[in-house]
Amino acid sequence: MNFIRLYLLCESGEFMESQKIKKNNNVVLKLMIIIGCIFFTVITSIIVLFASVKNNYETYGFINIFGKGYVPIQSNSMKGNNRDSFEKGDLLFVEIFSEDDFNELEVGMIVVFYDNNIRNLQSHRIVYIEKNDTGKIESIAVQGDYSADLMGVYDPDNPSKNLLNEELLNRLDVNLLTLGDIKAIVVGKAEGKGNDIENLELLFR
Repeated sequence: MNFIRLYLLCESGEFMESQKIKKNNNVVLKLMIIIGCIFFTVITSIIVLFASVKNNYETYGFINIFGKGYVPIQSNSMKGNNRDSFEKGDLLFVEIFSEDDFNELEVGMIVVFYDNNIRNLQSHRIVYIEKNDTGKIESIAVQGDYSADLMGVYDPDNPSKNLLNEELLNRLDVNLLTLGDIKAIVVGKAEGKGNDIENLELLFR
């Protein structure tokens, strides 16, 4: 009886139509599963990325990922006449500093560090490097371009500026740094784009 009914269904086209519907339903179901998997993967990736950026922000004090970072400028201590000088409101592109980078530092490079005096990040130019007998760097002196242009570049080898006291260093806007003080090296800038990143940083504070 069932075979006769199946034959009649096939002859009438109802069977083929029902098979098409089932096939279409399977295609729709597969597409929904694929779309769901893609959506889940994207959301998971965003959550992981956000957590990674937040963790890096708490460690370094600025947004960074995969060794690259962005530092908004909040003062005019580096306002000057140099090609790579910058001012309040600008955005710096930086690379995370590693221990291997320390002996590659040169006078003229700009580094990001945490300034205990103002309890905030600073980005100043290297103006002096102290090396030991083996030629390895022991410490560096950094200074803002603004004070360097106004009062002269800090030079401890100059007898007139050989007094290493806190008052002199503060007056010249100089910080003496060692390996553990440096957060990043400045590699570029975008004028007037710092406020955009500052607003983004609110998500990670």
